[in-house]
Amino acid sequence: MIIVLAYDITNTSKRNKIIRVLRAYGKRVQKSVFECDIVEKERLDIFSKIVKIMKEPKDNNDSVRIYKVCDKCLKQTNIIGKGTIEKRPSYLII
Repeated sequence: MIIVLAYDITNTSKRNKIIRVLRAYGKRVQKSVFECDIVEKERLDIFSKIVKIMKEPKDNNDSVRIYKVCDKCLKQTNIIGKGTIEKRPSYLII
């Protein structure tokens, strides 16, 4: 599944922690936006790690948004300018 994560974090330390988590699972496509091609377990891992980070220090202006993009919607995605949709290659293991 593809998820898109966008964040607006004012605290540099907290923002850097969020970035480290997201880099482990996907690719930064804009300054505060990541795309990840992951399985459900990874989505849950990301969610739990981000929830933990967001609790320290708490700032009511900070936010992280996670959008799940279905295959049908992914095919309708348009990019104007530089960039591509991140997609892992398919593998067949025998």
